[in-house]
Amino acid sequence: MNSYTPQSSFIGTTRYVSDKKVLTESYGFDGDVAYVIGKTGEKFTIKESYSKYNHEWTKIEGSSSDSDSTSGKEITKVSELENDSNYQTDADVKSALTVYAKTSEVDEQVTKKIADVVAGAPEAFDTLKELADWIENHQTDATAINSAINKNSSDIANVQSSVSDHSNNSDIHVTKAEKEKWDNKSDFSGSYNDLTDTPVIPDVKEWALADNKPVYTATEVGALAADTAIPSKVSELENDSNYQDETSVDNKISTSLESYAKTADVTTAIETAVEPYAKTEVMTAAIETAVGPYAKSEDVESKIAETKTSLIESINTVADKMVLPAPYIENGNVLYCNGYGVIIEKVDDNTNKAIYYQLESKKEIQFPANISVVAGAKNKNCDNTCVIMNSGNILQVYGGSAGKGNVGNATIIINGGSISDAITGGGMIFGLGNVDGNQKFTNHVGVTNIVINNTDNNVSLVYGGAYSHGTVGKANVVLNNGSAQYVTAAGSNGYTADASLTINNGKYHVVQGVNRGDTSDVHIVVNGGTIDNLYAGSESDKTCTANFIHSNVVLNGGKVTKLAAGYNGGADYNPAGYVTGSYKSGILTDESNATSMNFVKNDDVLKKTDDTVILDGKKITFAEDGTVHWENV
Repeated sequence: MNSYTPQSSFIGTTRYVSDKKVLTESYGFDGDVAYVIGKTGEKFTIKESYSKYNHEWTKIEGSSSDSDSTSGKEITKVSELENDSNYQTDADVKSALTVYAKTSEVDEQVTKKIADVVAGAPEAFDTLKELADWIENHQTDATAINSAINKNSSDIANVQSSVSDHSNNSDIHVTKAEKEKWDNKSDFSGSYNDLTDTPVIPDVKEWALADNKPVYTATEVGALAADTAIPSKVSELENDSNYQDETSVDNKISTSLESYAKTADVTTAIETAVEPYAKTEVMTAAIETAVGPYAKSEDVESKIAETKTSLIESINTVADKMVLPAPYIENGNVLYCNGYGVIIEKVDDNTNKAIYYQLESKKEIQFPANISVVAGAKNKNCDNTCVIMNSGNILQVYGGSAGKGNVGNATIIINGGSISDAITGGGMIFGLGNVDGNQKFTNHVGVTNIVINNTDNNVSLVYGGAYSHGTVGKANVVLNNGSAQYVTAAGSNGYTADASLTINNGKYHVVQGVNRGDTSDVHIVVNGGTIDNLYAGSESDKTCTANFIHSNVVLNGGKVTKLAAGYNGGADYNPAGYVTGSYKSGILTDESNATSMNFVKNDDVLKKTDDTVILDGKKITFAEDGTVHWENV
C-alpha cells in the first residue's frame, strides 16, 4: 500500500496501478487536509479515495507539473488507452483467419488427394514406400521386360515386313474373287469314286471284313503257331524273380531256426533242471503221507513247518539263479541295482536317474538324491555288478550286494558327481559282524575294481574292500583325479586278501593300507597327486586295529607331506619285515621316515628293468612298472 504524507506546498500528478487498472489522479492539500481530485472533479481525502475505489494503489511514476492538477481520470477500459502495441481484438483474429481453411476442410482435401493418387491401387502397392520397395526388389524383372519389349518390337517389324511381302506376291496371295469362286464350287458329287489321283488300297480278305472273324492260322501275319501252348499255371512260367515254393521256404526256416530251441525242448530242459527239486505241493503231500501213520504232535508239526521252510528256500535259491528283477528303490533310501549295469546322472538338485538295459531295451529309474546305491541285490547273489556315476548326488555306493548276497566281480567308476559319505568296493552289511566274540562275515565279493576319474566334492571315505564285516578277495583302486579325506586300499572292517592302490593325481588327506579290516598284502603306488599323510599300515589311531602281513609302497611322483609306518594291529611296530618301498627325490617333504622304514631311494640305483640290490639281508628287485619285489636272502 502506498501511504501519502501531506506536504506544505505541492500539487502534482501521480499514476497508480492496481489489479490491472490504471488511475491518473491529482492530489494536493487544502489547508492541512490532503485530497484527491477524482475523475468527476470531486474532492476527497486519500483515505476516502482508497475507500471509494476499494483499492490499494501502488505508485509507479510521478511528476510535479501544476498544469495537470485538475486532469485526474481513472482508466477502466483498454479502449481508453492508446494501442501502441497493436494488440488484436476477437474480430481482428477472426478476420485474419478467414484466409485459412478449417482443420476438417484440410483433412478432407488431403484425404481426397491421397485417394486420387492411390486411384484404386491394391493395398500392397498403395504407398510410395511399397512401390519403391517393389521396384527395388524387381529391378531384374524390369530389365527382362525391357529386353522383351525390344525383342517384340523387332518381331513386330519382321511380321509387318512379311505381311507386306505376302500382300504383293500374286503367286501365294489369294484374292477375294478367287475365294468366292472356290466357295461357290458345286460340281463335286461327294463320292470317293469321283475323286482323281486317289491312293491305291490293297484288297482286304473277306474273312477280315466278315462280322465273325475266323481263328487265326499260322499263315496269317502276327499269329502264333498252331501248336503254341498258352501258360495257365505259375509253374509253366520261367521263375526269373526267384520266388520260393513251400518246400524251399520250409527248408530255409528250418535252417534258420536250428540255433533256437523248440518250445518243447525248452520245457524239457527246464523240467530236467528242476527235477532234483520236488514241487512244494508234492513235498507237502509226501511229508503228510510219511507222517500219516503217526499221531501228530507239536514236534511233528514243527518238523513239517521246518521242512517246508527249507524246501521253499531251496526253490528260491533256484529262482535267484535265474533272472533278478529290474532295479528298484526300497523305503526311499536305498537303490538296489540287482546286478544290472547302471549309469547314474543328475536330473535336478533333488533327483538322480539310473540308466540300465533290460532285454536290450534302454530303461531308467529316477531316485532321490543323497541315498545309498547298492550295485548288487538284497540278500541275493549276482555274478557281476557295475555302477558308473557321471553326475548327481548320492550318499554311498557299494560294489557288492546287501545282507547275505555275494558278488563275483564288482566295478565302480566315478566320472563326476558328489558322494557325501563313502565309495566301497565290498557289500552293505546288516547288523554286526562279530557275534558272541566270533567274527562272522555276512557277504563276499570276489574282485573289486574302483576307478575315480573325478569328483565334485571331497569324498569322506574310499575303501577298496568292504565297508563293514564283509570279505573281498582282491581289491583294486585307481585314483586319477578328485579329492578324498580318507583312502584305504583294503576295507574298513572284515577281511581283504589282497589290496592294491594306485594314485595318479588328486588331493588326499590320509592314504593308508588298512583300517580295521585285516589284510594279507597291500600295494600302494603313487605316481602323482598331493597327499598329506601316507601310512604303510593304518593311521596311528587306537581304533584302527587291522593286521596286515606285508605292505609295499612305491613313490614315483607327486607330493607327500608325511610318510609313516603307522599301526599294525592297533599299535606301533617295527616296519622291518612288514614294509618295503622305494622313492625318488623331490616327492617327500621329510625323507627321514623313508630311511628309517628301509625305503630305497631309486634315483641312481635303478637304470634299467629288473635291477636287483641286496639290502639288510633282503633281495629287492625293481620291476619296470615301478613295483618292488622282495625276498629274504
